Amino acid sequence: MLGWPQAWTDSVEAHPKIFADFLLLASGLCAVYIVFHSLVGGAVLRRYLLPVFPVFYLGAVAFVWRLPKKLAQGICVLALAYFIAAWFINPPYPFAFEDNLAYADFVRLHQRAAHFLEGYPGAPRVLTAWPATGELSVPFLGYLDKPLRVVPIDGFAAADFRRVRADSFDLLYLYSRRWEPASNWLVRFRFLQVLQQRYFDYTPQLSDEVLTARYGLKLVAQYERRGQWVRIYSK
Repeated sequence: MLGWPQAWTDSVEAHPKIFADFLLLASGLCAVYIVFHSLVGGAVLRRYLLPVFPVFYLGAVAFVWRLPKKLAQGICVLALAYFIAAWFINPPYPFAFEDNLAYADFVRLHQRAAHFLEGYPGAPRVLTAWPATGELSVPFLGYLDKPLRVVPIDGFAAADFRRVRADSFDLLYLYSRRWEPASNWLVRFRFLQVLQQRYFDYTPQLSDEVLTARYGLKLVAQYERRGQWVRIYSK
């Protein structure tokens, strides 16, 4: 596998115009794709970049393989090690769980919470936010056998609870919607927090203490798994 980039680079060096044309087309494709999604809008998710990742990595390999052979091989080995480590090690800043194997923990954690709610007496109305709204109302997703009565809310930020009345729900299903490490870089560096708020819609969740005091709630179930959590409150 490591020999293929060398063969490709050798052919490129023999025909410099091929390399220039490739970089122009690759850069143009990536730029057009990013601009298109910027204009269309919607959620800011890394998976939307998957169609251009192959082109980006081909360009990166082409650049790296023009370096001295030992250095190029070392960079590729380090990149592979980093790629595998990123499956299991979460970054020191908020990120979407779907970006690595943390989403497997997310699913297992929510399965336990859904099982608890499914056996809760009285058919309560459950206030929660997506994707838990789908998990609790669509049995096809595999979290429960029968749908529950769900009261949807956009999120768990202070603004999301402004119009929520105490008589509109019976249970509150709170959970960690994104990774919030104890050593959060956004707290250390103010400009990073501003960038996240402006371009990635980052807003801290409202604290449990505020919600329990506002709605008169008590904790009835709590689940944790590798830094993620679910807390279920009742009145």
